[in-house]
Amino acid sequence: TRGVDVLLTTGGVSVGDHDHVRTALRQLSGEDFGFWKVAIKPGKPIVFARIGRCLCFGLPGNPVSSYISFQNFVRPAINKLRGLGSTDRPRLAAEVTKPLDSPQSKRQFARGRFLDDGQVEPVGGGQGSHVIGGLAQADCLIVIPEGVAHVNAGDTVDVVDLRGDVG
Repeated sequence: TRGVDVLLTTGGVSVGDHDHVRTALRQLSGEDFGFWKVAIKPGKPIVFARIGRCLCFGLPGNPVSSYISFQNFVRPAINKLRGLGSTDRPRLAAEVTKPLDSPQSKRQFARGRFLDDGQVEPVGGGQGSHVIGGLAQADCLIVIPEGVAHVNAGDTVDVVDLRGDVG
């Protein structure tokens, strides 16, 4: 990791027989092991450690989980390393057009699309971490916070705007 600012892997961070990234990062980082697993959906199995000055992120293998984890953890870290003032994507409030369910113990990032009238609609054929069709249609993430099990159509929700730069 000498001369490397960020190490990024995908897959191998869960708890299966072939998931070795967390173990390897724990061995290499020693005292600087950051965290493993976060209370978000999708994207729970993520690992972070620091090896010297290198920030090491192990993202989940499911494509949507990996994307959500990148947006929430890796992108802000890279932008901070780049010296950018704001490291987060813009957030705004919008009215959701359809009901959504969410596990109360996690913050859910549902894929959505902005409508012309300031509303946001969920997209895709479900919100599973393997359903990349919805991610391809999305220009925002609908945030359902911890402790909320259901959002009704017409409720105001926090929305992460994915439009803009590609990073």
